[in-house]
Amino acid sequence: MLFQIVIGNVNLKEGGYVVKRVVAIVVTYNRVEYLKECVRAILKQNSPVSEVLVIDNHSSDDTQDYMESIADNHFRVNYVRLSKNIGGSGGFFEGIKHSMSLNPDYLWIMDDDTIADQNTLSRLLDADRVLDSDWGFLSSNVRWKDGTSAKMNQLMPEKFWSEKVDDGLIAVRSGTFVSVLVKSTDVKKYGLPIPEFFIWGDDTEYTQRMSSDHQGYFVANSHVVHKTQQNLNVDIINEKIEKKLARYFYSYRNSFYNSRMENRGWIFFFKSLVTLTRLIKSNDRLKWKKIGMLCKGLYKGAFFNPEIRFYRS
Repeated sequence: MLFQIVIGNVNLKEGGYVVKRVVAIVVTYNRVEYLKECVRAILKQNSPVSEVLVIDNHSSDDTQDYMESIADNHFRVNYVRLSKNIGGSGGFFEGIKHSMSLNPDYLWIMDDDTIADQNTLSRLLDADRVLDSDWGFLSSNVRWKDGTSAKMNQLMPEKFWSEKVDDGLIAVRSGTFVSVLVKSTDVKKYGLPIPEFFIWGDDTEYTQRMSSDHQGYFVANSHVVHKTQQNLNVDIINEKIEKKLARYFYSYRNSFYNSRMENRGWIFFFKSLVTLTRLIKSNDRLKWKKIGMLCKGLYKGAFFNPEIRFYRS
C-alpha cells in the first residue's frame, strides 16, 4: 500500500517517488458555463493539482463574478482578469508566465471547454513515471461530446511512433492546448508561448519547441472531452459562418510561420495554392472573403518573425 508524506511543497510516496507539484492553467473568454464544468473537473482529480490558475480574457458575461466567488472559497484557485481580450495565444502566454510564480514542477494547460475525467491528470503522471520524466510534452486523448475522436485535436505521429505503444504512449510531433502537460524547467529553457499568434497554431509551435530535445507523447488512457459546438477541423473551404472568417487570417499566417520553422514553408505554400484554386473555382457566396483572408495570411506569414520571450523571476 502506498502512503503519502508531506514535507513543505514536496510530496513523497513509498519507494521514493516524488509527487510533482502541478499547476492547472485555464484560459477563458465568455464561456462561464463551460468554465464552471472545467474548474469543477480539475478540482475533482484523483491526483490533486497544487493550484488552479484561470486567465480571463476580459469576459463580458458572468465569468468575473463566478471566479471571484470560487477564488474566495478555494485556496487553490487563482484568478487573473486581463484588461482586454488578447486572444487565446495571449492568454496562454500570460497563464504560463503567471503560473511560474507558483513554483510548479509541471503545468497542465487547457482551454475552458476542456472537461477532464477524474483520472486525466493521474494518467499523465503515470506516463511521466513510465518515461522517467524523459519527455517534452504529454498530450491527453481528446474526445468530442459523443465519445468520438475530436477532429480539431488529432495529432500527427512521428515516423517511429510505436516505441512505447505497449505502454499506451504514441510519439507525436506536437500537441494542443486541450490538456497538455509541460515542465517548468522546459518553460525556463525554451520560453513562453507566442502571444502575437492571437489564436490557432500557438499550441503547435509551443509543443514543438518544448520537444526540441525530448520526444512528445500522446497518452492514450488520459481522456478529456472537448466541448466544441461541432466536431469539425479548421477548414476554410467548408466554413459557413461569415463572422468566423477573420480567424483564418491567423490560421494561414501562423501555420505558414510554423512550417517555415520546420523548413517546410514551400510545402505549406503550395498546399495553400491548391486551396486557393478550389476557392476560385467554387460557387461559395463567401469565396472572395475567404480568398482575401487566405492571401493576406500567406503574405503576412512569409514575413512573420515574432520574438520568443522568456520567463524572468
